[in-house]
Amino acid sequence: MVENNEDQRLKIPLKRFLSDFRSPLDDRELMQRYGLSARSFVNLITTLMKKSLLTKSDLDQRKEIAVQRDLARETQFLSSLYICPHCSHPSPTPFHRCPACGADLDLAAQQREVYPPITTSEGHAYVEPTGVLEEVEVEEITDTEPDDQNRDKTEKPSTIGSVRSFFSRKGK
Repeated sequence: MVENNEDQRLKIPLKRFLSDFRSPLDDRELMQRYGLSARSFVNLITTLMKKSLLTKSDLDQRKEIAVQRDLARETQFLSSLYICPHCSHPSPTPFHRCPACGADLDLAAQQREVYPPITTSEGHAYVEPTGVLEEVEVEEITDTEPDDQNRDKTEKPSTIGSVRSFFSRKGK
């Protein structure tokens, strides 16, 4: 593979190295495969660039592969975390009681609301009605805020006011 001669210079098969450099192998794997230190690896890459055996596009492609590899590793790590539904505290190990806020996860799972499925078609979203929304009574809002002064007095109250009214009653 790699040969040392008397003056401690490494003899590296150029075609195979260039092929490996353009492959998905990372720098650590290349240095191990060819017996290179970090300094000699950088010197080799610099020399190959000066001799136009490696181009900027080779380096850019290698950087893109490294970014994709790092994103895949990060995604795998993040997907392995356990998240508290109460405070969003991440933990690498499963827990029944959150180490950050002390919330009981079994109790939180029982109290979690189930939302109806949302379907989409032609740029619109359709939500099935729920019992809570069917019980809503629409009240007329008569408060006069500064931005309501310019509104036509014959205009009906806004839907936003009705929704605010709904949520204020729901919180009681």
